[in-house]
Amino acid sequence: MLDALLERFTPALAWPDIVAILMWGLLGLVAANLGARVVGRLLRGRYGKGAALLAQRLVWYPLLVIVILQTLSRLGLDTSVLLGAAGVLTVAAGFASQTSAANVISGLFLLGERPFAIGDVVRFDGVFGQVVSMDLLSVKVCTLDNLLIRVPNETLL
Repeated sequence: MLDALLERFTPALAWPDIVAILMWGLLGLVAANLGARVVGRLLRGRYGKGAALLAQRLVWYPLLVIVILQTLSRLGLDTSVLLGAAGVLTVAAGFASQTSAANVISGLFLLGERPFAIGDVVRFDGVFGQVVSMDLLSVKVCTLDNLLIRVPNETLL
């Protein structure tokens, strides 16, 4: 009876296989990081820091998900359950994040039209300061009082 119980919880892979799979996963993370940085550097000179940072993130996160799913799959875990749960959560998150979606779309317009860039001094709604960062959801502005204000992209557009 003890043998049957141990067989049930014994992994199908030996420890050297598990270590090798985890090393490949780590190598995949390093490659994803390198790929995202290369994309960021290629776009920085042409489109500016904000667009390069956005592109870098848009490359990094999907590659991260792919590497994690591949590593889990090679370890013998069924990733179809995770993908199904991710689909359901995506629909729920879509309904819950309508404001965020509007900010993302506005952020894409701001990055495309480039009315200002990182380092520019801007004034809006009584706020005067230097643009520190432009993200998908907001623009961060450092005021003369050295306060960091996060302004939703939808407000700026």
